[in-house]
Amino acid sequence: MLVPGLLFSVGGHMSFGNGGIVPKIIFAIQNLLIQQNGLNEKKENKNSLVMKIQKMVPYGKKIMQGMAAENGNVGKIEKTGKKVKGVKDHMMKTETELQIEEEMKPPILKSVYPPDIIDSLLNTEGDFMDILIDLGYVKYNLDQFPNALAENDPKLKLLDCGYFRLKQEEKYLTYLIRLFLDNKESGHPFALGLDLNDLETCINPIVSLDKMHEYIVLSLHKYFREANTYIIEDEILLRFFQKGFLREAISGIIYFDKLDIFVMYGYDMTLPVFIKSDKTFEKYSKIAIEHGLHIRSS
Repeated sequence: MLVPGLLFSVGGHMSFGNGGIVPKIIFAIQNLLIQQNGLNEKKENKNSLVMKIQKMVPYGKKIMQGMAAENGNVGKIEKTGKKVKGVKDHMMKTETELQIEEEMKPPILKSVYPPDIIDSLLNTEGDFMDILIDLGYVKYNLDQFPNALAENDPKLKLLDCGYFRLKQEEKYLTYLIRLFLDNKESGHPFALGLDLNDLETCINPIVSLDKMHEYIVLSLHKYFREANTYIIEDEILLRFFQKGFLREAISGIIYFDKLDIFVMYGYDMTLPVFIKSDKTFEKYSKIAIEHGLHIRSS
């Protein structure tokens, strides 16, 4: 029996059969068709069976690949140049494929029930800064300069230089990532000045951010669920918000709950930081200096 165009294995290699001796795999497909359709092999018309097999080529190809893998006759498919992996690989995604898909997905912002202190801030009238101070937090500034610059300080020119500002960003980012890691790789952003429900308005400030952030914004918009508080569990997303704070493109607050630290957006690369305990202040002041930064009095 001839089955034009059917892919089968001869001598350990996959090829297209156009004649010759019919391999055993063809009979396997025939038997499969007979069982599925309740046909009697003796009564089946030969030409009709050929037509059915031709229609079953895509399915038959999977069966052949599985049998070839089981029998050790794993050859190459001429059309794809890939090794046959068997029926199982066609039925489910491989671990590698899942990893590739995961790498292609921008991170999403998850909504969470707000911790008590955030819930209190959101439900109390007044300025967040004043409320935090009433709760025992002390306001500091995370800055690249050890002291506030006077109005006539020539270093103020540096803050008007885009190149200089971008060059300094990594200091802040590596420091804030340290907070993120010490906080068990999480942070709670809230009071965000970024309306992710409205794609047009949230894209505007992103123009000043990196190209990568456009993909992040589109992803955040697509999966956005409006809530009071969210959780960041991805370093890339943390960088996104912190760059937004530093470039004055996004407003908001990030709370590192296990460290009793709040970091707010600011201006001129000065970020307000609220810390409650002296122990936390001493530890993270030293770490800031290691990163070329200072936690100074506001």
